[in-house]
Amino acid sequence: KINDTLPPMEEYCVNVTAISLVLTRIQSRHTMMVAIRLFCCFGVLSLFPNHVDSIQINLGIIKKSIKAGTTLAHTTVKNLKEERYVVAVSGSVENYSSFTLRMEVCEIRTGYVNVPMQNVASGQKEAFASHKSGNLATGTWLRCTFKIKDDFVHFMYSAPYSFDLHGNTLAVAVCPQSSNDCQSMNAKKMYNDNKSFMIRHTYYNIIREISKCGKNFCIRGSMGTSHKPEIDLALFPTSFDDLAEAAKKSAVKERWDLKDYENFIKQ
Repeated sequence: KINDTLPPMEEYCVNVTAISLVLTRIQSRHTMMVAIRLFCCFGVLSLFPNHVDSIQINLGIIKKSIKAGTTLAHTTVKNLKEERYVVAVSGSVENYSSFTLRMEVCEIRTGYVNVPMQNVASGQKEAFASHKSGNLATGTWLRCTFKIKDDFVHFMYSAPYSFDLHGNTLAVAVCPQSSNDCQSMNAKKMYNDNKSFMIRHTYYNIIREISKCGKNFCIRGSMGTSHKPEIDLALFPTSFDDLAEAAKKSAVKERWDLKDYENFIKQ
């Protein structure tokens, strides 16, 4: 049975061209028939080089392993957003590591949090949501910090009331708990400062993913450009061995391995 996963078309072209050249040089009809039979038995295998070993995994493939946590029981990230407010944000954090992301603190600079951030178990996804305060011309701005092994994972977002001077802003950081800079991170610093362990982006018209890696973990994120954006955050271990069990099972099912994951985490 031919494998369902097919190699790129150019690989077919190379193999078929080579076989055709060989057959055109064979003068004897009998010899040609023998060659065709041999090709049918063995040559077809050359059309399928070890393409399974070079699967390029992406977020869509590995995302299948994530399960909804308690904040998303019987609901969606979008439905958690308080649409009646002019500025409202909802988002999620996906944990692809074998460790729990433990909620340390959330600093609320402006606005109101209607779905508080909480621990994110291994292989699960939890949600959060906030909105502007009523009767005030302000948006929602906050920073949350998790602990995982010996690291802090920070994220900060700002969704302003007006886009005249500012756009939606998202920042993510991964750094060791032993670092003074890491310990002292707050919403204002994540909005204004530049740190080697942090990345920030302002979303005006284009949605793009930002990513920052530490020694043991990488945090990726993106944010919408409207006054009611969604935020997607995902934490990955840098080591294949530290993947959540569900992600490792996905690797077996989807046929990707350590090398494929290493290439993915470098993207």
